[in-house]
Amino acid sequence: MKKAIRMSLAALLFTFLITALTGFGEGRASAGTLPEDLDGDGNDETVVWELSEDGETLESLTINGKDVYAATKVKEPFTGFYIDVFTFDTNTKDSFKELVVRVGIEELVEYYIYRYDKGSISKYAVIEEGSLLEQKTKNRIKVRTYRSVRGLGNFYVTAEYKVKSGKATLVTKTYKPDKTNEKVSFKSTKKLTLYTDTDYTEEAGILKKNEKFTLVKFEPGEEGFCSNVYVKTKSGVKGWINTESFGYSTFFIKNPPVWE
Repeated sequence: MKKAIRMSLAALLFTFLITALTGFGEGRASAGTLPEDLDGDGNDETVVWELSEDGETLESLTINGKDVYAATKVKEPFTGFYIDVFTFDTNTKDSFKELVVRVGIEELVEYYIYRYDKGSISKYAVIEEGSLLEQKTKNRIKVRTYRSVRGLGNFYVTAEYKVKSGKATLVTKTYKPDKTNEKVSFKSTKKLTLYTDTDYTEEAGILKKNEKFTLVKFEPGEEGFCSNVYVKTKSGVKGWINTESFGYSTFFIKNPPVWE
């Protein structure tokens, strides 16, 4: 019974996290017409879309009467538990605003992002996580998302993608927990050696037993889990540790950062 209750609470917390990241339920129109200047020429384009009766299939999507599906060679209509159509400015320094179709499938989210330029429709990128953020770098998309750190929990971070030829490639080398994380400081349960880099050959100092430390940044990991973390101790020592190399019970965590 206790196990079942814990599983139910974990499911509720997970649903809350995904809702917070994707912005589902923001109150945008579920179907209809959207006027917006997509190409920056001073004239509004007209975006028209139609959903199925159950709201789970985007049956049609046009810009100035041109079929987005046909223009981008989409063979099957988008389907999901939740579908939202809106515009977003992924780069505030250029003249474009992107048309976005956001599709929710269980705990997953997908953003299909399109550009309209001189009467032509093209697929700009597909992003499969988080919530879109405005930024100022050409051919880049940033999202607010979360990453799991073995032994520490889950942290809200910003991930950056490079866009080329309709594809988005993750380019973030290290993640820094953003300011919305409730917990980034922890306490070690044993003495640990910190290192100058992730080769773990040159020692940077010691994290003492029962000493408090702060998670500063961490590297992307395999299968969505990160274990190379850079920390700062209360005494001022900074360095890398691998949380997977000594087991997950090393840290005493009073309040998990997001959920576990």
